[in-house]
Amino acid sequence: TVRAVEAERTFLRGLEGGCSVPLGAHCVPAGDQWSFRAWVGTEDGLRTLNEVATGPDPIALATAMVLDFRQKGANKILGRS
Repeated sequence: TVRAVEAERTFLRGLEGGCSVPLGAHCVPAGDQWSFRAWVGTEDGLRTLNEVATGPDPIALATAMVLDFRQKGANKILGRS
């Protein structure tokens, strides 16, 4: 549980998420791997990014997902430059 929560918080911090930012993360063990799902969207829900990644290290998954989301325009979706 601790590793899953750390990964979820890594993602939220990486995209500067807070209570009023439309984004989320969910990490769960999947056999000997971890499954990390993340979502970010506009406030009206018209534009979203939704990805799932699997691997042995939940923190590495979260960190990679932050970079992936930034490359795919997460900052623009969240109304940032």
